[in-house]
Amino acid sequence: MPKKTRFYQASVHKNIARDRFIKSCNQAVGSKLRAILEEFKRKEIGHE
Repeated sequence: MPKKTRFYQASVHKNIARDRFIKSCNQAVGSKLRAILEEFKRKEIGHE
């Protein structure tokens, strides 16, 4: 069970880091980056 918790914490950390990165960019660029990162996140999980 600790492995699942650790994996969950790592994924939450990645999401927070991605959000901070997007917020640091220009708003026009940020919306495009968010779409790209969402697609990458789905591929990372294995849904595509």
